[in-house]
Amino acid sequence: MDVDTAFLNSTMDEPVYVKQPPGFVNERNPDYVWELYGGMYGLKQAPLLWNEHINNTLKKIGFCRHEGEHGLYFRSTSDGPIYIAVYVDDLLVAAPSPKIYDRVKQELTKLYSMKDLGKVDKFLGLNIHQSSNGDITLSLQDYIAKAASESEINTFKLTQTPLCNSKPLFETTSPHLKDITPYQSIVGQLLFCANTGRPDISYPVSLLSRFLREPRAIHLESARRVLRYLYTTRSMCLKYRSGSQLALTVYCDASHGAIHDLPHSTGGYVTLLAGAPVTWSSKKLKGVIPVPSTEAEYITASETVMEI
Repeated sequence: MDVDTAFLNSTMDEPVYVKQPPGFVNERNPDYVWELYGGMYGLKQAPLLWNEHINNTLKKIGFCRHEGEHGLYFRSTSDGPIYIAVYVDDLLVAAPSPKIYDRVKQELTKLYSMKDLGKVDKFLGLNIHQSSNGDITLSLQDYIAKAASESEINTFKLTQTPLCNSKPLFETTSPHLKDITPYQSIVGQLLFCANTGRPDISYPVSLLSRFLREPRAIHLESARRVLRYLYTTRSMCLKYRSGSQLALTVYCDASHGAIHDLPHSTGGYVTLLAGAPVTWSSKKLKGVIPVPSTEAEYITASETVMEI
């Protein structure tokens, strides 16, 4: 659901004055200014005021704000829980039945002028598909295609692996990039993919992120390779299966100081629910240098338990 002119619903929390706009100037008092009583697009505080307004509104109709994710609200009903994910003026509603959804929709439309955009198929860059049997599939196919087009990579060259072992990223013979913006832009897009729906590139992106300050030509080439890999495998998705056992399955592992990255180790984990990952991580172990490989495993296992 989409809220029409969302920012105009909030009220100001401090005095703000604006000049009289063209066409609405008071001829008797052309030097007068207007005092704003409500939020307005273009104000720095407008997004925050709207967020506070929608937060108070959802609380008034019985929703609770998730303490760990402030964009997520939930409410218990006789048929089960209902969830609302808020992103600026877009509301993603998940209900246990059409009856509960229609009831919440009526509550919201009484408070705001809203458009019902129907069944979700795209949200925050994700392609979403809901099967008739209840399975939910998430992919980044459209986002990856757009990123590949913007970066002008060779999409005809198929790439089946994200990194190439024959290209050492820590070598110092490769020349520094004169313009680092293209590299930073690609890594930024890769970070979004890695954090949102492609856990398979978590390690390559974590590795490439270490060179954001002073990237070399080999790093840009490697970043483009990861993007080509994403484009080649853009149809890969996360599929959550309806009716599967509601239990967490967790895996973790650690590498003990690769020769090019001594003395640091890398640890990672993946948490599966309903047949697909819900959280994952791959990063360099900071703050401590494991001496035996067992120590690296224990550190990663400890972080995994905290994540659970």
